[in-house]
Amino acid sequence: MKTNDSRIKVSILIEYYQRIEFHLEGIYASICGKSFFDGIDDVENLSLTRLVKELRQTDMEREERVLKDQDYENLLELCARRNFWCHNGFVKMPFDSKNGYFVKKRDRDILEKDIKDAEMLSKRVARVSQNLIKQKYAQTGELPVIRVAAAVIARTGENGEADVFATQRGYGDYKDWWEFPGGKIKEGESPREALVREIREELDADINVGRLIATVEYDYPKFHLSMDCFWCSLKGDHLTLLEHKAARWLPLNDLKQVKWLPADLTVVEKIEKRR
Repeated sequence: MKTNDSRIKVSILIEYYQRIEFHLEGIYASICGKSFFDGIDDVENLSLTRLVKELRQTDMEREERVLKDQDYENLLELCARRNFWCHNGFVKMPFDSKNGYFVKKRDRDILEKDIKDAEMLSKRVARVSQNLIKQKYAQTGELPVIRVAAAVIARTGENGEADVFATQRGYGDYKDWWEFPGGKIKEGESPREALVREIREELDADINVGRLIATVEYDYPKFHLSMDCFWCSLKGDHLTLLEHKAARWLPLNDLKQVKWLPADLTVVEKIEKRR
């Protein structure tokens, strides 16, 4: 990880935790036939630890288990680490707010290890979740799943207001519709890695990938799209359209002046709700 800012690293770690929880919910729904949230009225009972324990109990009753005992032990340890970073990390570890890192090297090493462990476990549960979805679609003839990452590239415009970069398709069923740039996540890639690669291929540009905005699930006629959307910024001013028909910088407060692809419109609406 290139940044030395511990705050950024903690944000990335929390994002891994969120991603793990998202995939575990998918695994639970696949093997239980219902959402983990069904029948739970008290929000205080919606904990990652409870999800892991209930999933483990259900999995042990199956003839063919989806996760191993060691996976569950690692997940329970991760729950404890998640609680620490979400509630006590910056309280219990001396922090240099001026320079943006933990004072003690031991604490910085602990953070690095937790990020590495969370990344590995995130990839593990993501593979299991995707395999279960593929098995379901193979049995039922339902839609195949395509995983992509999308960049919501923002900048400060000439008028001092925020702008967002949009690209127009020049091919396919949705020719002339608009979308956020990005593309498919390859085997072994993280969504962030895929996004950096795709933007270089599509726009000949380098970006900083920021926080996750949302993971959008959308059924197109021929496939199911699972799209991770991130706030991003350009590392320079250089942008070249290598694949798209056209591009525009749109005001953040007026994004609906173009015809967005259906899944991307969902992202636009999520951004509008948070403004």
